[in-house]
Amino acid sequence: MPVGILELGQILVEELNLDPGVDTLGRWMAHYVASLIKEAESEQAPKLKQERSKEAQEAIQSLWMHRSIYENRINPLADLKPIVQALRNLDPSNNVYVLRNEGTGYVYDIFRRLIICLLLRKAESASRVSGAIARAKSTSKFQNDDERALIEALEVWLGDTLTKEMPEARRSSSKLPEVKTVNLDNTAHGLIGEARKALDYLESEIERTGGKRNSNSKG
Repeated sequence: MPVGILELGQILVEELNLDPGVDTLGRWMAHYVASLIKEAESEQAPKLKQERSKEAQEAIQSLWMHRSIYENRINPLADLKPIVQALRNLDPSNNVYVLRNEGTGYVYDIFRRLIICLLLRKAESASRVSGAIARAKSTSKFQNDDERALIEALEVWLGDTLTKEMPEARRSSSKLPEVKTVNLDNTAHGLIGEARKALDYLESEIERTGGKRNSNSKG
């Protein structure tokens, strides 16, 4: 059996066995794949060993090929679905019109990070999300380009969201915060404070630009 397929099968078995919420189907999958791998490795007769290896390889590849339909850890994004959906909706590249103005861009950035922080808080802890990312990365070499890019972006977004400094300060720092040590309540309070400042800034910007428009209209 190719080493890569065997490695993938062993990772899937381990992840399913470690998943506290795994269902009956997941337990059956773990047992089935583990038994196929064991038979392939223990078989001594060359012809039978080849047959067992082929059977195990096909089962592992079939599971992996259809990974997106599973709600267990065969799907590397299963534990990250709620966060992934929110991040896609809040991705600045999908809302470029709000970044054309300094004030609205400032407000959008703060509220985007605040919403993601609150979602992480609802997910119980940043360390849990960080653990889900680590699990997803364990099969990265078997994933397609879109999955790898999404997981890498999620890791960056997570660090960005949990950094409380202003955007200029964040851009000047290449080191992401240690996720496991972050207190999400404190982070949320800090972002709420920033949100108030952002709204004050936007209000003053509206007053400035509104005054100029009124002056131009009178002239």
